Amino acid sequence: NNGYGKPIVAVAAGVVRIAGWSQGGWAPYGKLVYVEHDYRDREGNHFHSLYAHLRTVTVREGQRVEAGTVIGTHSSRLRWRCVVFSLRR
Repeated sequence: NNGYGKPIVAVAAGVVRIAGWSQGGWAPYGKLVYVEHDYRDREGNHFHSLYAHLRTVTVREGQRVEAGTVIGTHSSRLRWRCVVFSLRR
């Protein structure tokens, strides 16, 4: 098994800002979740996490999530065999 269908969880607490099929500049990512976290850098900017190429999305925009909350499931399409994870600020 290559992870297909296994749960993907939020890395930290925050609010879901994008959930579902990607559009605009996010288009290459398929189904994605983008979370704005409670943590901030020294300048007061929020950290964000991106989870892309998901099979399913189990959260909605505006929803509060905690670390470990299931936000979607792993996809294993022939072209994309991994979930993209990125931590940004």
